[in-house]
Amino acid sequence: VFVEVKTRTEGGWTRPAAAVDQRKRGLLGQAAKEYLRRLGNPET
Repeated sequence: VFVEVKTRTEGGWTRPAAAVDQRKRGLLGQAAKEYLRRLGNPET
């Protein structure tokens, strides 16, 4: 499981999913693949 942890300085509230757009999902996917590659591609 890969997660992004962040704080918000603005007073407004929004759904967490609204902060993860298509570009960010792609970057998280790339990071996950690289992490698994460095581990020697264990079974997932």
